[in-house]
Amino acid sequence: MRRYGAWCCRSVLVLACATSSAPPVPLPPGTADVPFEVRLGYPRGSRLLIVHFDDLGTTRSGNAAVRAARDSGLRISGSVIVPGPWFQEMAAYARAHPDFDLGVHLALTSEWPGYRWGPVAARSDVPTLLADDSLLLREWTDDTRVRWQDVERELRAQIAAARASGIRMTHVDVHEFVLFTRGPVLFEVLRRVAREAGVPLLSAREWVSGRAPMRRLPGGPFELARVISISPDIAPSDWDSCYVDQIRALPAGVSELILHPATDSLDVKTLTGEMEPWGAAWRLRDWEFIAGRRFRRLLREENIHLVTWRQIDSVLAVPSGGR
Repeated sequence: MRRYGAWCCRSVLVLACATSSAPPVPLPPGTADVPFEVRLGYPRGSRLLIVHFDDLGTTRSGNAAVRAARDSGLRISGSVIVPGPWFQEMAAYARAHPDFDLGVHLALTSEWPGYRWGPVAARSDVPTLLADDSLLLREWTDDTRVRWQDVERELRAQIAAARASGIRMTHVDVHEFVLFTRGPVLFEVLRRVAREAGVPLLSAREWVSGRAPMRRLPGGPFELARVISISPDIAPSDWDSCYVDQIRALPAGVSELILHPATDSLDVKTLTGEMEPWGAAWRLRDWEFIAGRRFRRLLREENIHLVTWRQIDSVLAVPSGGR
């Protein structure tokens, strides 16, 4: 199982669009030759960071983590899995807090042993996305064959369901990386759906580079300086130091830190069972890092400013797609 993102201790550049709000005094749109941190209202050379909570809507303790982080004063972003078992709880929070920077974590697979979800679209409309139990496939292997029409229907259904629930979505990203490994047709479907929805797509250059047919596809108007995630081969004892080293090494511009925090490991075990990568212990370590004083102290010491996709959108002026 491979998740999207650059592993901690192995950074990448990322292409993306983005989504609405503003920090200090942003420059007007159309100043593409000006460094992005300046366009957001920060001094040239500033280091800005999006702190991103992934897989929201899959556990109550994951949802609780994002609430607790925001209540503590952290400026954070997140993305929610619409067919997840606790999606409605996160949707209710988003309705009550319309300023929350929340995107949709588009899910075409359902891999966890404790709970598996089906499609949001009618099953008869997306047959190639389904396993024998009529739920979404656990994974896409080299032998998996899906129809692009089924993919597009499901992506659109998840975005529509998020909006119908009252979520003012700020961006989309993709669960399990699947639409970045299957060639240009599905990647273009993803880009088209995001563009027509009027929201940005998180898309890493590394995820499409090296695949010759995909090089002809243009990226978005915004390039993240770096994306940080963490690898299954990082020892628990090295967890914090891995994050700290990468945050200290951030370049100027906007970067993103992708986390999977949860406040209660027992709750997550219901979903993940005894799985190690991205399982209960993993998510609790992420929570302890982001909730700890060391992280806030690190931001102060390194003079790193937290920003969101909404702020980026205010500069890019991404057109509204019924947001």
